[in-house]
Amino acid sequence: MNKTIIKVLLIVILLLGSEINSYEVVSIDKIESIYESNGKKILYDVFPFNPKSGFEYFHIKLIPGAKHVSTPHHNPTEEHIVVTEGTLELTVEDQRFELTAPSALRFKSNKNHTYSNPYDIEMIFQNIVKY
Repeated sequence: MNKTIIKVLLIVILLLGSEINSYEVVSIDKIESIYESNGKKILYDVFPFNPKSGFEYFHIKLIPGAKHVSTPHHNPTEEHIVVTEGTLELTVEDQRFELTAPSALRFKSNKNHTYSNPYDIEMIFQNIVKY
């Protein structure tokens, strides 16, 4: 696991205030992957939703040409996106953001939002959803 991902995990734990009574080491490569958007979005549910912490954490790869449309979340949620490799094209409603690693964006996810990789190389980002 690269240093950027480790830093992101530590920041998430500190910022979102989850209590940890012991250590939990997660090898992302050993998590069962979920394929979406015609197999071009590969999602790893690193820390599934926990009502005590109030968040879930995903490690996501977008293969070149990937486009994933997400409809508005009905609960009051906020997404924290951290690009760790490559460039993500993120559109929230009618605003387009080009995020090149290392960069981040936070937004309220009660709007249509689309994750795209129109580039020739795979990109990776971390997605923290706060409920």
